[in-house]
Amino acid sequence: MPLFKSLSSKSIQEYKVAVWRISEDESELRKGLSLSEQSEKRLLQMKSESQRKAFLAIRQLLEVFGYADESLYYNDCGKPFLKEVHSISISHAQQYAALALGFNCEVGIDIERHREQIERIAHKFSGSGAVQQLHDHAQRIEKLTIIWGAKESIYKILDRRGLSFKKDIRVDDFQLASKHSSAWTDDARFHFSFDTFDHHSLVHTYKTKELS
Repeated sequence: MPLFKSLSSKSIQEYKVAVWRISEDESELRKGLSLSEQSEKRLLQMKSESQRKAFLAIRQLLEVFGYADESLYYNDCGKPFLKEVHSISISHAQQYAALALGFNCEVGIDIERHREQIERIAHKFSGSGAVQQLHDHAQRIEKLTIIWGAKESIYKILDRRGLSFKKDIRVDDFQLASKHSSAWTDDARFHFSFDTFDHHSLVHTYKTKELS
């Protein structure tokens, strides 16, 4: 089933999240979609099949929530916006595409495949103690992937050039079983939730408040 996962918030922050498992070919993914002229041009410029399929899967997720491709647009830095919705965030990794919509809050989403290489670059985005107590190799990779995903989703919300993942975005420690935690920058606080499936981790985040 292509629509792999969907959820809605049960708190004061109103948002929706959905994940599409990309198992179709391009022609199947185009079914039922009406792409704008600009989107057709973008699609033609994509040389990678996986990139084109992710592009179409995101439009299918928009349809799930009742929005057309023509309502989606981007600023000069590539940040997406959706008409009549407060915020939108997009992510994809291999056979999955993910979408988050925030109706009264800023949202960010990231989906990443678990890769062993993340341990080698962990010092660039995380403190040394984040996975110190985890002796299981797979759990260390999972937790580092979630930390990266939380910081990436916050980066998408802030859309601020020059932001350092290690110095400017701090993540409160968490247990893998908890499925949620918080993070902050010098001027804002965030809450994030996470889930792991099929060697991927999905992180979705919303801004809780500004800090003065």
